[in-house]
Amino acid sequence: MEPIIDPQTKNVTFKLADDQTLWLDPPRNATLKAKDIVLFTHLSTDMLELLNQPQTSLLYLPQELLKLLQKLVWQKRITPLVLDKLKCYPYHYSVSLTTELSVTAFPSDDGFLGATSLLLKTKTSTLGYSGRFITQGPHKNRIKKWKKAFQQADIDLFLLDSRALQIKKPFNSSAKNLTRFFKQLPETSLPAFKLSPFAPEKTLFYLANTAKNGRTLLLDREDTKLLHALDPFTEFPEISQETLTAALAEPTHYALQKTGPAQGENVFNASESFELDEINADQTVSELKEFVHVIAPQKTLIYGPNELEFN
Repeated sequence: MEPIIDPQTKNVTFKLADDQTLWLDPPRNATLKAKDIVLFTHLSTDMLELLNQPQTSLLYLPQELLKLLQKLVWQKRITPLVLDKLKCYPYHYSVSLTTELSVTAFPSDDGFLGATSLLLKTKTSTLGYSGRFITQGPHKNRIKKWKKAFQQADIDLFLLDSRALQIKKPFNSSAKNLTRFFKQLPETSLPAFKLSPFAPEKTLFYLANTAKNGRTLLLDREDTKLLHALDPFTEFPEISQETLTAALAEPTHYALQKTGPAQGENVFNASESFELDEINADQTVSELKEFVHVIAPQKTLIYGPNELEFN
């Protein structure tokens, strides 16, 4: 089973038996046939566009990602999706896609909810597909676990996503940096945070670490509804006339979700990107080379939009 990398989109496909194609994270303009199989591994505008159209192909999504999309549709945060041809793959469990091909999904981390890496097996070969990933996010252990699983699988081919390559200095959202930010604020300043419904775990991180610094992070009502849908047993602080009045009276005890440009002056993560097609990549060429060295595949093939060579 040999991968085909599209020279324009840089996406990966495999030609299977009987004119069947396996697509890995296809672009929105992909021509999908009824017998094709599509595996998504992360959130993207291409994926949302494809799921917004009736499909005849069989589509697979990670469990976490499917759950998030269902909640976002229910909360009317995104347009309704066509989910009738959709299946989800469980984690750490081999799923047969055809009589000759199986896939095992491993939780990963790209800064958004639902990122996954895949181990593909046929009777004669084993392939690893990295998907998008970062190594310094909240789920470092996930990266270590699938890297170890790939190493133990003795893979023949490792497909590495070039979007893991650091193009610019990534934003550091560590708890230490957040504490430093709060300490340097004037007492009269009311800090704010950029948040995204596609990254609820980052919202939970900011909520928890703001509280550790003696502040309450007040969220937009729509975001508290989404978090409550994902975690129905927790009440989340919400922006209301009452809480906003309290925050303005005692700014050292509060922080707000950024909802407009007026709060731009004291936004902790003003440079953090929540664009679905952009990740906070944090690996240099030498670090990615060492990453591949640990996995020790027979061969490595690089796909994705960034220029990346190990020579």
